[in-house]
Amino acid sequence: MDGALRSGTTADLAESLQTMIVIEPLAHLFPANMPQHAMAVRLAPDPAAQKALGDLDDRAAWSSVYHEGVRQAAEAAELITPVWAR
Repeated sequence: MDGALRSGTTADLAESLQTMIVIEPLAHLFPANMPQHAMAVRLAPDPAAQKALGDLDDRAAWSSVYHEGVRQAAEAAELITPVWAR
């Protein structure tokens, strides 16, 4: 979903879903309203990744941001697996 105007994800509009995986690369800037009853996983940059993001217009940071995402991938997989395999 593209929630650029209303929220970072508009995940709350999917509240009727039983399972939800929300990927929020800018969660620290635009927090989502997650439905409380859904089996939901929220993936967002940790503090180190947020620091790497820095200025969103700085293309020189893209490489370090990519590497931060790769670093977080194992943890994300652990969070997603129980929901995805349901």
